[in-house]
Amino acid sequence: MHPNSIHTPLRFVFSCAFILSFFMVGFAQSNIKVGYNGAYPQLSQVDELLTLYGAQNAEVESNFETPRFMHGIELGYRYTWSNLGIELGWTNLSNSSTAIHLDAATQETYDRELDFSFNSYGIGLQNLFGSVGYGANFSYNRLKIKSNIGTSSEKADVLKDNFYGSRFYLMWNAYGSGNVSLSLQPYFQVSWSEADLSDLSQSLLGNTNPPDGDLNESPVLFGLSLVFYNGAKPR
Repeated sequence: MHPNSIHTPLRFVFSCAFILSFFMVGFAQSNIKVGYNGAYPQLSQVDELLTLYGAQNAEVESNFETPRFMHGIELGYRYTWSNLGIELGWTNLSNSSTAIHLDAATQETYDRELDFSFNSYGIGLQNLFGSVGYGANFSYNRLKIKSNIGTSSEKADVLKDNFYGSRFYLMWNAYGSGNVSLSLQPYFQVSWSEADLSDLSQSLLGNTNPPDGDLNESPVLFGLSLVFYNGAKPR
């Protein structure tokens, strides 16, 4: 999906959230969220492209692997009133993979790296019942992969595309004596649109396409957030 095609509705969503938050400020409680996020991504089409790269490149001695685990930080801002919350959040997950190549002419090995990053900007609702709760959001996501080309150490984007998605999660909250709480949030994230892998395919395979001709990815993630909220406990 081209970035410009989703900027307008994204601005509308976040503008609505800002206006709603402004009118709620008189009777809502606010919390800042910061924490750690780890996830197991399902990237089947990326996996197929990497497998083809190893099969078609005679210099590859040890091929890339699609990251089975990605991790990073999670930040957010939440308004709560009664047992209902509205939250704006950002998650940044990353990991990398390396392929080892053998130069046939020099018989020396060199590495090519792929740096994967997954950024998600979401707005959603939470239902809180004391120490437990659940929530869901609507998100704007970016899948980006950077790579060095050949023996160069400089890296450039070989994939950068955006898509919509949603996260569904449960919450177990532990409240301390002060204004800080710990929340454990297992989640499942799905995609409502697709990331275009054409640029990645061109970088890895040239003009060769996978047998099924599918160059679209709909990422799915299974993950766990461990986050801290500051501010008063929701009433």
